[in-house]
Amino acid sequence: MTEVSVPSEVVGNVAEAQHIIRGDVSLETLRNWQNPDYIIYAEEPNFSVVVLGEAHGDREAGRKQLELIELVHPQFVLDEFLSGWMYDPVSKSFQKQRGRTFDEFIDTDIRESCSINIPDIIEQSEKLGHTLVGCDLTFAEQDAVLEQLYDQDPSLRNYQGIGLTGGSPQVMPYRDKQMAKTIQEYAARATKPVIVIMGAEHGNNLHEKGMIKQQGIHYAYVDQTPGYDRQQHLSTAT
Repeated sequence: MTEVSVPSEVVGNVAEAQHIIRGDVSLETLRNWQNPDYIIYAEEPNFSVVVLGEAHGDREAGRKQLELIELVHPQFVLDEFLSGWMYDPVSKSFQKQRGRTFDEFIDTDIRESCSINIPDIIEQSEKLGHTLVGCDLTFAEQDAVLEQLYDQDPSLRNYQGIGLTGGSPQVMPYRDKQMAKTIQEYAARATKPVIVIMGAEHGNNLHEKGMIKQQGIHYAYVDQTPGYDRQQHLSTAT
């Protein structure tokens, strides 16, 4: 049998073709989509996961998220505000993720989430057919973390006069870990791109600490916050 050598540029083209077949997102696509003030962090020209770090309540960021989802048609959209829930666009219903803990009184009313973009994300899910997946701790899981931290250091019950909250620096690593775990799980399941929406503080943590990279996931992180003026947003919203 005659051995045929394959030129390196052909090998590169084959690798590129595999990305196209899978439907991965290209850096060029992100650059064409982004607002000028966004910062894109990517080590490769193609990736299966795009993490969007937003300023919560930024309507323009929400609009751009919907635009990107429409552009790449992901298999899953992960969102911080859905916590431990999933949304099935076929049955148009929320379902609890397996293995998660819920408080029957406060882990409800997802449609009334403090994220103003949730109704639009649900509507788009029904239109395009992708599943929505929560990637943050539920309130019940956050409460378990708080009790664990209080047991370790009782003085934290008076942290800043009110005790710990979900946004306290002692709690954030637990939430980041849940987000990284969910990304890993659904990136492994997916045969199409995965879009992840979370607060920029979480996004920065996951990116800077290598919490996604160390899982071997080809991803891009987009910081949507550099040009966001929170005071301007508040003044126009009132």
